[in-house]
Amino acid sequence: TVTIWVYDPESSSKEELEWYAQKPSLNSKILTNLLNTLGQYPHIGTIVKRITYKSSDLSSEGTWTVTVPMSSDDVVKEIRGTTVAFQDCFVANRKFILTHPLRIFTLGQGELPLTVPAGKPMLTAAGICVVTYSLVVTEDETFITYDAFLTWTRIRVPPGIMTDAERHNISGVAAFEGALIFITNGSLYLKTTKSFRKLGMEDSAPETGVLGISRRKWCKLRYLFKNSRRRSVMAVWTKSEVYLGYPTYKYAKVLDVPKLKAMLNFSKNDQVEMQYATYTWHSMELAVLISYCSLCTTTKIILLLLYNEDSPKWILQNLQLEVPVDRTLTAYFLYAAPPDVILWDAHSVYYFYKNFTISGILTAESGEINLSKLSAGSKIHSVNTGETGSVLVKMENSVIFYFMSDVTNAIKLPTWVNTTVKTALFMNQFTQFYMLYYSDQYGPQPHSYPLDLEVQSTSYKAQLRCPYVAFQHNIFSQFYTIDKGERLTFWTQLVYPENTGLNIAVEYYGPKIVTWTQEVSYEIASGFSTKSMLTTFFQEANYELADNYFKLQKKNMGLMLVQ
Repeated sequence: TVTIWVYDPESSSKEELEWYAQKPSLNSKILTNLLNTLGQYPHIGTIVKRITYKSSDLSSEGTWTVTVPMSSDDVVKEIRGTTVAFQDCFVANRKFILTHPLRIFTLGQGELPLTVPAGKPMLTAAGICVVTYSLVVTEDETFITYDAFLTWTRIRVPPGIMTDAERHNISGVAAFEGALIFITNGSLYLKTTKSFRKLGMEDSAPETGVLGISRRKWCKLRYLFKNSRRRSVMAVWTKSEVYLGYPTYKYAKVLDVPKLKAMLNFSKNDQVEMQYATYTWHSMELAVLISYCSLCTTTKIILLLLYNEDSPKWILQNLQLEVPVDRTLTAYFLYAAPPDVILWDAHSVYYFYKNFTISGILTAESGEINLSKLSAGSKIHSVNTGETGSVLVKMENSVIFYFMSDVTNAIKLPTWVNTTVKTALFMNQFTQFYMLYYSDQYGPQPHSYPLDLEVQSTSYKAQLRCPYVAFQHNIFSQFYTIDKGERLTFWTQLVYPENTGLNIAVEYYGPKIVTWTQEVSYEIASGFSTKSMLTTFFQEANYELADNYFKLQKKNMGLMLVQ
């Protein structure tokens, strides 16, 4: 049950301003009653499923209440109201996240801090479906938040399990609900809300040599399984092995160098190493970067393999990159159906778009591909993405470059903060980026980052213009199920200046288990073109006279991504 009232920041109580008020102040109660009289009837709408929940009548305390069911796949809500003006002011809509209760970490007496090595940039981790659940590891402490760092607590560990050297050498971290996994000195440590221990042989996990841990980047709660297989929640890799981890924090090795050499016909003298492992946007796919070289004097070749947990099998992709032997690469799959992946080292970003058919090095406005040269020699710290296609490349000194999915050029955004300040990028409950500042005196401090304004001001100077006016559609879910004999229709509409020549494209990835037809209509008026398209998906397989019904059914079921 959500309790709602209206407040004026200039005439409100301390409790309201600091976000812990249980009821409205006198001024807020009067204001809420006035707006209620004028017709300000709030309701709560969900962002993903677009469901609306109405409020009760105004109570004697000056509040409305709305009862909203808990859900795991529709967590972002928005308080909306009738458009009512009072003294030339309107009440703004407000987004918030409503989830099932999260398991909270507490700080035990006598526990000791976890840190990155002195001089190293901060490490970050975040929840997937609840993005406000985030973690940052600094040179002084590890901090966790459940509300995008409006409040936070320290994460420490009991004495006697880690040495001092291990505690101050954290090199990787992953955040799960009620559990955190740290990498230090090549070993994995699991911290839950009740315990802290080292992962090892009894968990079928690698005990030494761990280079990294990766989990899915996109929230997809509903998916189909074939053959009743389990879905992994994390990938762990060493130089010679790749493991998948499951919700019980048990692991299984899925790839090693001998198997890899046999699969790709490498000679026994070739030097082959696992570089990085990450998940694609597909619910059942894992990608692994590998490097190989024969003489290994100056350069090595980077290749990429995809592993489907439904199959399961490894398939070499059309990605090949030659880099210096001392170069370490990180990979990130963007929000796209046909795989869009970007790789980066300390200085440059490499892109492979449209299922690896378009490739190159990200180029700044000046034509420079080495972003460090445009950032006073600073290295790439992190790459952050959103569902709108935005990609932010943050340097260690807080210089930020911006580009979008399928775009090959980047723009440098205005400098925001002193280059000596330690910062990290996160996303809040409004799915907007914010900059986290850290100092040993004040701890973590979140500051909103107005990305749209920064991009618009920069692109305005560069005279860049969006090629269309509006793009509308009726696709309200990430996940749709079509049964045999059923049809599924979507409409999309594109409005753009006349003679621009834009089209609506449908792209797919995965097994082509359905086909589709399209109906397109045009309208031109007042210098603008409107293109509308109905796309209908259906199966062509005929099950009625099948020789082997179950074999045909298995062949024509699965998960196909459409964009």
